[in-house]
Amino acid sequence: MNQQMPFRAQIVPSVSSPARPELPLWKSRRVKEYIESNLDRPIRNSELADVARLSRSHFCRAFHNSTGNPPHEYIIRRRIERAQELMRSTRTPLNQIALECGLVDQAHLARLFRRVVGVTPRAWRTAQISTT
Repeated sequence: MNQQMPFRAQIVPSVSSPARPELPLWKSRRVKEYIESNLDRPIRNSELADVARLSRSHFCRAFHNSTGNPPHEYIIRRRIERAQELMRSTRTPLNQIALECGLVDQAHLARLFRRVVGVTPRAWRTAQISTT
């Protein structure tokens, strides 16, 4: 007669759960400036952590929480954006643009560009020329 309700565990948020760490604005700005000035060469997470004065793991977590991207992905996107700026404003060959953006060669540029933008650098550049 007396039906028992099944036990359901309730998840109660912990009052002491740590907030997602984010970089303070000044550290974020400093790291982004460092990235911009060093896009033409390999950049390691440990370098960026040193710039932010944090451990590598804490920096990576805080950077991801602050920007929405892990540091490596952010750097790739900035390199592709730099390549787009160079393709739009110069007639520099793609292999030279790849090197100026810190990539190994034109094939590396093409692979990353296609992943981020959706088309090859040559097709993108041709489309940009035809629209101007």
